[in-house]
Amino acid sequence: MSKRVPCNECREHKRRCSGETPCERCQRLKLKCVYTIKKSPKDEEYIQEIEMIEQLDQLRHHIALMEAEIGQLTQVQQPTPAPHESPLTSSSSTLTAGSPITVNGNDMLLDLSSYKEFNNNSNHTIIAQNDRGYSVSLLDQRQQQEDDETRQPLDWTLSVSNGNLSIHTKIHNHTELLHNLQKIVTTLEFQDQVPALFATATEPDPMSKMLHVLMWRRYGKSRYKGIVKQMTITSRATRDLTTQPNNVIDISALMRRLIHEYTHCQHHMHLSLHRPTFMRLFVDCDRRDLSPAALALCAVICMLPCRHITHIIEYDQCGDYATYFAERAKEEISERFDEISLDVYLGYIYMALFKVHASDLEESNRYNDLADRMRHVLEPMYQGNNHDPGELALLHRASNVVGKVRTLSSVMMISQQKKKGLKDVDVDLYATAYKNIHERHFDLQVVDGDSPEEQRYIRAFQMMRVLRDEAHRVVHSFQSSNLMNFIGVFGHQLEMVMRLWYKETLEPDFRLSAPLFDDTMPEQVFMDMLEKDCQISLVPILTTMRIYGECFLMCRTHLPNTIVVNHRLKISYLPPEDADDEQRKLKHQRRLGKLMRIREMIGFDGTDEEYLQTVFGALVLDTRDLRHSILDITVRAAVCALRIQKFLLRRQHGVCLFDPRFPLDALEVLKRMAKIYMYDDRQFALQVRSIIDDYLSLLKDAVEFEPMYRRLETKIRDFEDEVQKELAPLNPWINDDQDLSAYVDI
Repeated sequence: MSKRVPCNECREHKRRCSGETPCERCQRLKLKCVYTIKKSPKDEEYIQEIEMIEQLDQLRHHIALMEAEIGQLTQVQQPTPAPHESPLTSSSSTLTAGSPITVNGNDMLLDLSSYKEFNNNSNHTIIAQNDRGYSVSLLDQRQQQEDDETRQPLDWTLSVSNGNLSIHTKIHNHTELLHNLQKIVTTLEFQDQVPALFATATEPDPMSKMLHVLMWRRYGKSRYKGIVKQMTITSRATRDLTTQPNNVIDISALMRRLIHEYTHCQHHMHLSLHRPTFMRLFVDCDRRDLSPAALALCAVICMLPCRHITHIIEYDQCGDYATYFAERAKEEISERFDEISLDVYLGYIYMALFKVHASDLEESNRYNDLADRMRHVLEPMYQGNNHDPGELALLHRASNVVGKVRTLSSVMMISQQKKKGLKDVDVDLYATAYKNIHERHFDLQVVDGDSPEEQRYIRAFQMMRVLRDEAHRVVHSFQSSNLMNFIGVFGHQLEMVMRLWYKETLEPDFRLSAPLFDDTMPEQVFMDMLEKDCQISLVPILTTMRIYGECFLMCRTHLPNTIVVNHRLKISYLPPEDADDEQRKLKHQRRLGKLMRIREMIGFDGTDEEYLQTVFGALVLDTRDLRHSILDITVRAAVCALRIQKFLLRRQHGVCLFDPRFPLDALEVLKRMAKIYMYDDRQFALQVRSIIDDYLSLLKDAVEFEPMYRRLETKIRDFEDEVQKELAPLNPWINDDQDLSAYVDI
């Protein structure tokens, strides 16, 4: 390849290209190196002519095959069906892939026979067949490669066969596989023939669209509630902090020790910066003044629950030093406010993050806005091929923190407004929170200078992003017109996605050797297994806990906080223009107003009363029916997560990976389960109650390692009193006036 023609990546980013295949830059950054050479008009005309000739040949070939198949179908005699045969076993589907796929016996969708036969006419290997002529076959991989050599590579081929006629559906990803498989299996359950697919030509059920919007918002609300609870426990009010530490020592040496301990800890929070570049530019360099970026980062470090910090600063003085570093960083930034540099930019970002941990949200938003404005000025300055890759990585990773700070700030502002008694929280604030929670902020890539352990964390982070994206796509991959069916299908598909991701996507050294949801293993055996799997790194624990965290979010989203005892629903909705101030503040009027806004989104054609009646009919759900859909797997996930959290507290430095969000989310869903089954299934309720007590004991042990452990201990004690009160067996939890349903509270 001539050096005069750069590759697409180098041309797009205006970098010098070596002309090799791949070029030096693409090989270093692990990018796809593609060279595009412009063709002359004669070349393009010749290529189009060849493509048209190939298409004509393919059409003639397909027409000949269809004529042969139709001729054979007229000669096929359908046998009489067996009297004991069900519609589900009379039809079949085929799933072919590049690698074998195993299905557990309890999860088999179709009744397959065990013999194999080869069909020369269709190049299929028949692995099962019933008396009615339906068959399950494996497509010959060589024939598939010959047919698809000019197409995009596919992961699966989903087939339905009837006699010699086979319908093949090309599947590109797991979401499409679940979507098409669900429709085929549903059809085979109730019909003998597969009908035409009208989903692409007709509008979906309005109630299905409403449930997607409603549950998607509840999913975001459950996620940011967990974030708020974690930040509320681990944050520290600014007014409780002093501005001077008790001991005066060399500030430069202290900063160097803090940042060194922070970046060498096993937690992954320090991936928001490029360690060697940050140390070279702002810590290890000889300079007269102090770096505002390093000062602000030290302020954030003193607010984080990292056990390594206590080797340098005592627990009681962490808050004092945090405020001291923040004040010094503010002074340095004020003196250099008109300077456009990485140093000032990082100072803004880490000051915004510090203010969030200090619960000063207004100041945090100001610093975050300043950082966002400077980012738009800095990014064009770093375009070109004459910049250090480490500085580019530092700029990119630090910019990701801006989105994280905005998310934390928005969800905590919503919590503060609700605590102040405000009935109507700012709609724009809700929109910002939902947008920031569901968007992708981090896009980490391995860069030269990252240590082997940091590279492992980055790869694990990329894989966990894949899981979250797949979980988000599951919500929109099926149709359901009532809540019970929605929860059942969603829970089943999400479980399949999580198991597939854990077994297939993750590398073997990124996951635990124990089964994912196995709570029958003795605890000591489980601990020994964790010790063996985590000798080198704790990454397997991070990936496994991400699975359990998604289970907790799924259960918390679909399980209401109260039991629906009756269904006396109030439907007297008053439009805002017809209601007075007192009526607008009523709880059911505010909830009905939210439903009416969803009506505009789904385009429901009917009156307000018809819409509300349809919505209430779709939302009616007996929460006790959820026992065998999502509750059982959540209880198993809670037991496994409890053991992992205990293991982290036993390790010398594992406590730095302890995330209070997991036990708090687990406690919330377990508390709701205990309320529902307190009297219906007392044995199950007692089991859940014992797990709750174990989690409370776990949190009491965890407070011993938190820098702000006194405040955390107080909050845990308050939460324990709340649980003891709500789960008192003599006080049944009954809501006699259930307004709408708990699902409308979005």
